[in-house]
Amino acid sequence: MIDISQLPEWAKIEIKKEDLLAFAEKLREEGIPGQTPPSKTEEDVFFDFLEMCDFLGIAQSTGYQRVSRGEIPHFKKGRRLYFRKSELLAWVESGRRKTTEDLNEIAEQYLRATKTGF
Repeated sequence: MIDISQLPEWAKIEIKKEDLLAFAEKLREEGIPGQTPPSKTEEDVFFDFLEMCDFLGIAQSTGYQRVSRGEIPHFKKGRRLYFRKSELLAWVESGRRKTTEDLNEIAEQYLRATKTGF
């Protein structure tokens, strides 16, 4: 095997197309030597429309309605829709309703802060 870094500056190398494609495929599979591949975070995960409907457990017609009304956060590139998993989770969590226990705690905090009691 030839160490390319040892070649003089004036040297030229001829590479066949299939060798270059094989090298690119190896880099894609194994990554760059000496570098740790970036880990996929939840933010990096994108769904297409059908995956989004499945993830949220809604019918496709409901999905189309909510997307067209701008209720579900999404990206549009050309005719395709993309949905980031973390944004879908945040959207679902934003609709959380307070429980009776939560409301009672808020009321108690308010009463303590205003120093009025019954």
